[in-house]
Amino acid sequence: MRRIPSLMLRDLETGTDEIVSDQPATAGTDAVSAGGRDVVFHSTADNIAPDDTNGKSDVFIRRFH
Repeated sequence: MRRIPSLMLRDLETGTDEIVSDQPATAGTDAVSAGGRDVVFHSTADNIAPDDTNGKSDVFIRRFH
């Protein structure tokens, strides 16, 4: 079975994609900075942050170069 990333970031200038969240759970984009460097998203995955065992959706930020 092929894994499909739950959240991707596309660079419109280069046409490339980068995985934001590759987790077997739901994820949604809450905000992207004007320059596209920072992405804030929520996810129900329990393996993004250590010791995340509450079973609830959490908010994360990823910074791209």
